[in-house]
Amino acid sequence: MVPVENNRELPIFIDPIDDLQNDPCFNKSSDDTVKMFNEKIPDFNPHGADQKYVCCVDWVSHDCLIASSKIHCTSTEAATLNALADKVIALLEAGECKANKYIKDLPTCYR
Repeated sequence: MVPVENNRELPIFIDPIDDLQNDPCFNKSSDDTVKMFNEKIPDFNPHGADQKYVCCVDWVSHDCLIASSKIHCTSTEAATLNALADKVIALLEAGECKANKYIKDLPTCYR
């Protein structure tokens, strides 16, 4: 934490995943995002240990969220959400998905 004026502290690292999940468009889109995701990956395994599968699931989730935001949000809200989602992609590609970069419009994921 970094001390600032008025005895408040700011986090050194701003988490783009938290920003995305707190976005109003994310909340408007979440039900349809889950529905789309379940259609693309009906046998989703939340305990999948294979990193390629985990990253694939992240990318499909991203695409479902972006598609859903175009239905439920204004163009400005969707653009903000898309920018936040792009930050999450960059974070994942720099870390756990470094070897499994984002691929747009994956039809499904295989274990």
